[in-house]
Amino acid sequence: MMLPLLLLLLAWAPGRQPSAPAEFQLGAVSVTGLSRYTPADVTRLSALKAGQPVRPSDLDNTVKQMSSTGLFASLKYRYTTSGNRLDVTFDIEEPPWSMPVVFDNFVWLRDDELLVAVKQDVPTFDGKLPVNSEVTSFMTGVLQHLLDERQIRGRVEFSLHNNQTTGKSQYLFSVKGTGLGVCALRVTGASVIPESQLVEAAAELTRRDYSRLYLTELANGTLRTMYQQRGYWRAEFREPIATLGTAPDACAGVSVTLRIDEGAPYTWDRAEWRGVRAITTKELDAALGLKPGDVADVTKFETGLRQVRGAYRHLGYMQQRSMMTPKPDDATRRLVLDVTVEEGPQFRLGELTITGLSDQDADALRKKWTLKAGDIYDDSFIQQFRRENGTSTRRLTLEPAIDAARKVIDVKIMVGAR
Repeated sequence: MMLPLLLLLLAWAPGRQPSAPAEFQLGAVSVTGLSRYTPADVTRLSALKAGQPVRPSDLDNTVKQMSSTGLFASLKYRYTTSGNRLDVTFDIEEPPWSMPVVFDNFVWLRDDELLVAVKQDVPTFDGKLPVNSEVTSFMTGVLQHLLDERQIRGRVEFSLHNNQTTGKSQYLFSVKGTGLGVCALRVTGASVIPESQLVEAAAELTRRDYSRLYLTELANGTLRTMYQQRGYWRAEFREPIATLGTAPDACAGVSVTLRIDEGAPYTWDRAEWRGVRAITTKELDAALGLKPGDVADVTKFETGLRQVRGAYRHLGYMQQRSMMTPKPDDATRRLVLDVTVEEGPQFRLGELTITGLSDQDADALRKKWTLKAGDIYDDSFIQQFRRENGTSTRRLTLEPAIDAARKVIDVKIMVGAR
């Protein structure tokens, strides 16, 4: 009679509840903290799908995988269960997307095709990425997967590159091991400079594997300078178009087309000087050596600023620096050069020492040195002295040593045989 009573007590013992299921069915996936992404973007990155079996421990791996993309500044999760259903909420913080991205030589896809393909795995991608090492590894994998899917030979590599035009960093993704060189180059829209001259100036391009970055920098450097030498300050090269030589009449490699918008020529107007005190603007204009109506030639600007530097060094301003900003006026087709000058301190001559000669010969050479200690340091005198007192058998080496605190320059003349 006691056994049924014992079974009844066990059945109603306090604390005994049905055990929770080891595996749930995924219900809703929700996201908080959204700004850039959509809930669908985050869900896609999580690889979670409603109705799939899921354990709470699986969510740790999911968050770890999502965090490894570098697309989240922070990522947490929480979940609730009801029966065999599990609902999960991701609490995210998004990083700023500030780093420009360059796809260097993905010639198998047009830019728009590449953008669409990348967006499948990198939601909201618009040509920039967050700044962290995880995202560059993630993007490298995404791009490698694109190549592998299409059975394209090559290895995707990442590097940090400094843009020559902006001076700012950018992420560079390129494909190595393609063996695809430039087999043809065309420059369309050129009339001021014959296309043949531009192609010749870019000859180095055809002796290496195709690189959009290299071609863009060459166009914005060497080729644009050719136009600026002729006064064409609005000349702009568009993005290069690269195609694989697959047609029967195409070359074996990459065929590249550059488009130039030449604009109109500009003539010299004037220089506007800033920060000058030691030399008058009239003297600086004379040193610059340009006349109104001259072709606004960039090489003449550079030569003129070297002459300006020489004028300052003649007066002991050995640390003078200048920065030019060309300002073409579209209405008048004339160019104003904004020149900001940092004159620096004026230096005077300190101690003169001569080595490599006998005392008698050293005294004879010293008598030809007319600058005295305390005189304004004249760099033009120094260079002229070196030229005039060297001979076919005797070489003069001058070593100036700047003492910034005392604002003097000590000079050592070393004499040796040629």
